[in-house]
Amino acid sequence: EWWKEDIMTVLDFVASGGQPIDSDAYTINGQPGNLYPCSNNDTFKMKVKYGKTYLLRLVNADMNEILFFGIAKHNLTVVGVDATYTKQLTRDYIVISPGQTMDCLLHADQDQNQYYYMAAKPYVNGVGVDFDTTTTTAIVQYKGTQQIPSSIELPILPPFNDTASATNFSFSIRSLNTKLHPSSVPLNITKRIVSTISVNVFPCPPGQTCAGPNGTRLAASMNNISFVNPPIDILEAYFYQINGPHIPPTFVDLHRCFDRRPPPLHPMPLSHGAAFPLQ
Repeated sequence: EWWKEDIMTVLDFVASGGQPIDSDAYTINGQPGNLYPCSNNDTFKMKVKYGKTYLLRLVNADMNEILFFGIAKHNLTVVGVDATYTKQLTRDYIVISPGQTMDCLLHADQDQNQYYYMAAKPYVNGVGVDFDTTTTTAIVQYKGTQQIPSSIELPILPPFNDTASATNFSFSIRSLNTKLHPSSVPLNITKRIVSTISVNVFPCPPGQTCAGPNGTRLAASMNNISFVNPPIDILEAYFYQINGPHIPPTFVDLHRCFDRRPPPLHPMPLSHGAAFPLQ
């Protein structure tokens, strides 16, 4: 993502409890592309040779948005996700989350005399949520193509809020699970755990101004419980040989901000060797 604002201004939302400032553009390899007025001459071009197969290592470096990504008239074959081999999945678009990586094969098998847009746009299913609705592009150019076509075709990507298309892709990814790459999944399940990670709101502290909905503050929670971050992270404690556990000094129960129901228990006792799916 790219903003016209200073980066420290963009990060002000953390202190105010509001949502992030919408970006002004998405980028592919640092360039917004031809659909923006600022980078027509610098749009990223990927040159390919007809008949060759290329491995694209894709990473979603956005702050918040899940992205649809595709290349006009070409399919992408997913062969790995987050450094893990997967069964081959061939689609005309992929869905990639912030911080996620995907390895995709691109077969250069189309008309060599044309240019083809690769493009990315956000997937957002929230109601009343502001987000950057623009589309970033780059160009796939076959080697030997001299003249730029008068028009370049865009890939057909799902609408911004097309949950069915997003989940259909994500639920279709399967582990490779072969003798060379086994997936050892416990079959004897002793406990089932359903955990909800979400974004909630809580009242603005007295004397402060908060930028969340209706003057509240946004806060991440797990099972509707938020907490003060520990003063030291696990890797730092390990490096300096600081003994734990490191328990946050204050737990904030978001239920009690709005009603009087008793809070859920914080601990989750598990017996040694227990196997459980975390949903």
